[in-house]
Amino acid sequence: MAHKDWEIFREWKLAHAKSYPTADEEKRRFETFQQHLREIEAHNSGPDAAYYKKGLSPFSDMTFEELKIGFLKHDSVDDGLYDTETDEEEDDDKVRAACPSPK
Repeated sequence: MAHKDWEIFREWKLAHAKSYPTADEEKRRFETFQQHLREIEAHNSGPDAAYYKKGLSPFSDMTFEELKIGFLKHDSVDDGLYDTETDEEEDDDKVRAACPSPK
């Protein structure tokens, strides 16, 4: 199975132009990729597959923690709900500073 997974990973890396700076980083990314692959296979062979299928994405080598930090701007998974009011106020201040209203 590991050889088959490695071939899928290799093809996926080519399709998404992925490369890693070290062999250790590539190993870690492959292990994360394998976890996602197992979840996809389990879902797609189960009863919910009749409703929708899961597949690989450009983010299949990233952990949920990495996605959350990179895209939701959270520091950790355990920090609670996203504080939209505070973040929206900060975003509004940044927009006002960058784009002053015409007078």
